[in-house]
Amino acid sequence: MKYHIFALEFSTPVHFGEESYTCSADTFFGALCNEAAFFSSDKVEQLVDKFFQGKLSISSLFPYHNNNGLELYLPKPFLKRANLLRAVKAYRQVREEAKNLKSMKKSLYVRASKASVLADKMKSGVAQADSLPNFAVANTVTRVNMRGEESKPYYVNCYSFNENCGLYFILGAESKEDRDFVADLLEALSYSGIGGKRSSGYGKFKLKDSIKIISDAENADVKALHTMLENTESKLQMCIAPLLPEQTSLAEIKAGFYKLVKRSGFVASNSLQNFVKRDSVYMLSEGSTFASRISGSMNAQFVDGVHHKIYRNGLGMFVGL
Repeated sequence: MKYHIFALEFSTPVHFGEESYTCSADTFFGALCNEAAFFSSDKVEQLVDKFFQGKLSISSLFPYHNNNGLELYLPKPFLKRANLLRAVKAYRQVREEAKNLKSMKKSLYVRASKASVLADKMKSGVAQADSLPNFAVANTVTRVNMRGEESKPYYVNCYSFNENCGLYFILGAESKEDRDFVADLLEALSYSGIGGKRSSGYGKFKLKDSIKIISDAENADVKALHTMLENTESKLQMCIAPLLPEQTSLAEIKAGFYKLVKRSGFVASNSLQNFVKRDSVYMLSEGSTFASRISGSMNAQFVDGVHHKIYRNGLGMFVGL
């Protein structure tokens, strides 16, 4: 499988949740399906089948910074510190270690070229978080609900990306035709927008770059991503897309380090007059780490009035640290 990076430059604010400026792969996949449905329901099934067959895969959308060169960021891995021998330490040393631990808990991302080094340091308990660019600015916008007899104000949290910042995702494709199939949907999606509050103009973007991930790339982060995507032998495999595992993987999951996230939301379709709340499901979050690459699954839901199934992509994507 060949991997490609697609960088998105947003021209409007985004709404992916109350406290997030990044977009999970399952939400992004749903947006691609919705865009495919504008062509035909067969187009949706064609897209889903390519993912089922392993011809296509996608990561979640993570931040990038492109000032003096393209910097690509990944989620910080979930790891447990090794049990270190307790020793008498100076107060200054204890205070410094506590400060580093606190900064690590607050840090959400790490540069792709530093992810493996950070994982090693986290396991030994000596990691220190690097300072991150200020990717986006949070805003609270006041809206008014006019549907009832009495107008009621409500508030929407959104993010505006700073200059030279945006989101990127990794696309795995077996052939150029499969890659172009997603690229065409992505081009159409750039005008519709992704995330919530699209009726207010949120989530619109333009494709800034499309980069093939190769082993001899000049960019350090692109080169590191190639190494990690191909590294299936590592005993530390990190999710970079939400995972909905099969029950047979529970023992291996328990031995790993993970975070459960509730994935919910509404169904948006051109065949529906109003939004319909979709079934909620718990998935393993990006940053979860396991001893091997666990197989995921695709969740399907039927909704009255929609001519195709509503899918939630839990197939996942992994990098070896």
